[in-house]
Amino acid sequence: MRWKDILAGAAVSLAVTVLGGVAVYYYTTVPDYKRTESLLYSILETASFKGGQQELTFSSVRVANEGGIAAKRVSILVSVNTAEVRDLSLDVSAGSREISREVKPKSVHITYETLLPEESVTLNLLLSSSEKPAVAVRSDATLGVERPLEIASSLKRTPSRINEFFKLLVPLTGFGLPILFSIVFLLLRRRGYIEPSSSNNAGFLLLHQGLVDDATAILTAAVRSGAYDPFTLSNLAVCTALAGDHGRAARLMRAASFRDWSGHAKAVLLLNQALISLASGHKDDAIATLRQAIARSRRKIRGYCQHSVHLDAVRNEPAFYELMKDA
Repeated sequence: MRWKDILAGAAVSLAVTVLGGVAVYYYTTVPDYKRTESLLYSILETASFKGGQQELTFSSVRVANEGGIAAKRVSILVSVNTAEVRDLSLDVSAGSREISREVKPKSVHITYETLLPEESVTLNLLLSSSEKPAVAVRSDATLGVERPLEIASSLKRTPSRINEFFKLLVPLTGFGLPILFSIVFLLLRRRGYIEPSSSNNAGFLLLHQGLVDDATAILTAAVRSGAYDPFTLSNLAVCTALAGDHGRAARLMRAASFRDWSGHAKAVLLLNQALISLASGHKDDAIATLRQAIARSRRKIRGYCQHSVHLDAVRNEPAFYELMKDA
């Protein structure tokens, strides 16, 4: 009887050991895709602006290593056929070291020493017209593959009671949402959160990239065609101040501030007044006014400041750093 107990206990122990080993093996085994590098990329056209004879498009190319080992000497080539590359900005994971960069009107070629697992590089391109760029990504070992957007549907798993609820909700939503959107749109436009002029958008982008003459031409044409919103007028005031005509810039700012704007519109007016003060050589006034602008629209104004070349003169100032350190 004792031997039977010993053998039964040994068999149970052996079974537990084997099953535990199998479980640990499958739990700890690294999937095949994690044993290699996996370079994936996606292309996204984020925005397109047209104003007069000008047309600008923002396109983003994101490259990521979703494998389990580092990809070495990652080469990213982005090219266009009919459009031209006007400007480039990069969003790179910390630690990725750039080896070479070549930016031409028709192409951008950047090489990184390594791209670690889960690291990514995003190329933000400003193009002269709408066009989907051609992308080629490769490393020493693999070629990059474009990753399509996937839309997961959970409708089949929705409980029937929820389906019944949505059957009643959808018709009501169809009637209610257009009215709600109309009210919200009118309120946002009235408070200045929606910019009504595409010419202003194009002029704004060119202005803050240092293309002042091009921005002046677009914004002047917009004003002559009847645009009188605070964004267009104040952006034109900044262009005028940068050209040295501070008297006309002041008059344009008074016209832009004719109404008592609030919200984001007021923040943009303060930002442009800060740029005009900076162009006049009054750094302290510029920082003080910029602080007021950020207080009214923190996220957007800080974003504008990060990309504006006209703030390079104060970017290393302690007061400016304090304003931007939480951005």
